[in-house]
Amino acid sequence: MRAIDNVDWYRHYTQYIYCYIFPGLFPFLGAAAIVTGFERLGTPLPEWLAALIIVPTFPLAIMGFIGILAIDLPGPITPRWIRERNRERRRQHRQRRAERRAARQAKNTT
Repeated sequence: MRAIDNVDWYRHYTQYIYCYIFPGLFPFLGAAAIVTGFERLGTPLPEWLAALIIVPTFPLAIMGFIGILAIDLPGPITPRWIRERNRERRRQHRQRRAERRAARQAKNTT
């Protein structure tokens, strides 16, 4: 298994795995395992316990799905350093685009 010792994984395909799939998937799989465990034991799962386990997992799964679609999630959900890096990346992208546009216009005027 690969040990993560720096933030090079960010802006890589593993970003979506670590930031969005794992946090949304593991609680959902845990809830499914608990429900399946009760079914295998042959004991009925109390409805209050099912609601306590399953209901909170759906928003997590939905937020994970939204994150995979590359839609920015609000502050409490996405870590601050990711939001700051995204802002910096967007700023650099806008700057490079403006420079390319200015170079293209200068080339067209000559």
